[in-house]
Order: sequence, then structure tokens, then C-alpha cells
Amino acid sequence: MVHTHGWSKRCTWRKVHLAMGTRTGQICAALMTHQEMGDGEALTDLLKQISSETPIDIVGDDGAYDTKGWHAQIATRDAAPSIPPREGVMSDTT
Repeated sequence: MVHTHGWSKRCTWRKVHLAMGTRTGQICAALMTHQEMGDGEALTDLLKQISSETPIDIVGDDGAYDTKGWHAQIATRDAAPSIPPREGVMSDTT
């Protein structure tokens, strides 16, 4: 957006991170963050909002979550990751 519209010291970004049940279509968890927080950092807070009794089948997202730490967090909930590898990564997650 900066490239398109130019830089503005007053303009800040907010990101909405959602966890949605694929079978029900209902939002299970939501988090709004500032632009400084990385996408991968939101996963911990989203998983905390979902009851441990609620089964999670698949966690899908973009390459920001493709790290060993996030795969481990997903595994603690007995879920399968559906995350494409980050750009330029040739082997397992880092």
C-alpha cells in the first residue's frame, strides 16, 4: 500500500486473524493486531481462545506459519498443518 499510495505517518494497519470451523462456517477465535505483530505470532493467541475440548482437524494459513515452532504448536492440538512452504525454502520447515 505504501508503494501505491505513499507513506503517511498517521496511517497504521490493523490485521484481523480469524479461526473458522470449516464444517460449521462459524468463527471460533478472532484477534486484531497492529502492523508490528507478525502473522505467525497470532497463532498462539488464536489457539488459546479455542477450548482444548474442541477438536481441531486442520490449521491452514500462509507461509508466515511455516516454522518448526508453529508446527509444534499445531501438533499439540492434534491437528494437521496445511501451510505452504515459505518462499525460497527447499527442505523441511525451519
